[in-house]
Amino acid sequence: MKIDGNVYTLKNLVTNKLEDFHVKLLKPFVFNKDLIDPSLVAMHDEDYHIITEVCNHKFQGPRTKRTNLKFLIKWDNDIRPTWHQWSPSLASNEEIHKYLKKNKLKRFIPAKYTWPKGHPNYNEND
Repeated sequence: MKIDGNVYTLKNLVTNKLEDFHVKLLKPFVFNKDLIDPSLVAMHDEDYHIITEVCNHKFQGPRTKRTNLKFLIKWDNDIRPTWHQWSPSLASNEEIHKYLKKNKLKRFIPAKYTWPKGHPNYNEND
């Protein structure tokens, strides 16, 4: 959190991006940490859902572009999987990353979500 006069910069728990809010728009979030996960509340407020399974994928066009990828995804709020085109929100999703690694497609994971060679957390097999 950062405070600059009447503007507070806060981290969005869903997108992990920093957002600015005027102090008049803020109110305390009171919760019991044993019963409530603030991230789940934030997801509910913004109508975000969790990927429970990536069932399949296909390409629409050349297999060299990630923008040609479509994924068959099962969400926590739907019993039937649905097809979804590559998007920035899917690009940042860890379940999509796991699926791409498992299916030998890790080259499609954007570089900003991977560790560079030489980094202590870099794993060639990952």
